[in-house]
Amino acid sequence: MCILMLFNLRERLSYEEIATETDIPSRDLIRANLIRALQSLALGKPSQRILVKHPRVKEIETDHSFTVNDAFTSKLHRVKIQTVAARGESEPERRETRNRVDEDRKHEIEAAIVRIMKARKQLQHNNLVAEVTEQLKGRFLPSPVVIKKRIEGLIEREYIARTEQDSSPFAVKKMTEAEIEQVLDKSMVPFRFLQEKDVFERYYKQHLAKRLLLNKSVSDDAEKNMISKLKTECGCQFTSKLEGMFKDMSVSNTIMDDFKQHLNTSGNELMGVDLSVRVLTTGFWPTQTQQNITGIPTAPRYAYDAFQRFYLAKHSGRQLTLQPQLGSADLNAFFYGSVRPRAEEEGASSTTSTFDGGASSSQVASGAPRKHIIQVLSASKGREPMALFMGKQDGG
Repeated sequence: MCILMLFNLRERLSYEEIATETDIPSRDLIRANLIRALQSLALGKPSQRILVKHPRVKEIETDHSFTVNDAFTSKLHRVKIQTVAARGESEPERRETRNRVDEDRKHEIEAAIVRIMKARKQLQHNNLVAEVTEQLKGRFLPSPVVIKKRIEGLIEREYIARTEQDSSPFAVKKMTEAEIEQVLDKSMVPFRFLQEKDVFERYYKQHLAKRLLLNKSVSDDAEKNMISKLKTECGCQFTSKLEGMFKDMSVSNTIMDDFKQHLNTSGNELMGVDLSVRVLTTGFWPTQTQQNITGIPTAPRYAYDAFQRFYLAKHSGRQLTLQPQLGSADLNAFFYGSVRPRAEEEGASSTTSTFDGGASSSQVASGAPRKHIIQVLSASKGREPMALFMGKQDGG
């Protein structure tokens, strides 16, 4: 279609002009598809020849030209053009195709490794290979050998590192202050070319919120340094909400210290819940959809109600509303009884458990108590302040 539309403005076009106007890359394999398309339009069945080729030979050279076939007619509203069969690829062409595919996949694998290591911080080699395979299997199935090569490449370029205690686990490489400063300075270069900086600010605020609320930030100093650079570049109004987010985190720490002192004085143990609350100012943080909170268990509800009474007693006229988007809860639970063999369990279900504290196989076989830590992601919000609560609870 894009080839035919060129003839709306020109009566005659050479092959080179068509290739330039359609902006098709000059690689041999890509240009071969353009040649097939032109052959189909000009050298196919006589009843389907929409174009006329000059000279009328099968081969297409750069100086050959094409014009519209004025004699072409069809009673159909849509005309299907039979595509000329492609010739078989030669061995050099097949090798070029494989090399290009391998090169594209290499970047996909490395990007997956970096994403996983940023989230997990430290991971055993086999677990890292399994997670990379799981993340990429929707696009292609990477070979463990190829993944290992990409891991080694990232180690050589110092994106990740082996742990000092053991060569098997990998960890995200810790950067020095000078290296962090260099990365931040480089990141500001493309930022200056952005036309819609407000869009960048919206997405940056969303990611910063997750890092702060889920304790995923590597360094508060680095975060503040980046905000300072944005402030220098765009002014204080651009970063006022980002700075407000850090202020909320600092104020929340102070509030929690006061709350815990209040609990010690009153002797309230919050039914065994170790509660941590973040009080967030509306307007600073990304807008969250209001949700109806139902079915909160008794213990965390009791703990939160105790905090709410404490907070509103000190700040009358304010309102706290729970938001479960970015909160979390760690449940310490003991499990009793025997466990099915792992092979049998995997055959019955895709869900597996990780034993905390390294319960030995003999303990599992004998049905000894096993301790698990289960993390449940869940936050809170309000009209003036928002409250995000996280906690730990022991259970059986």
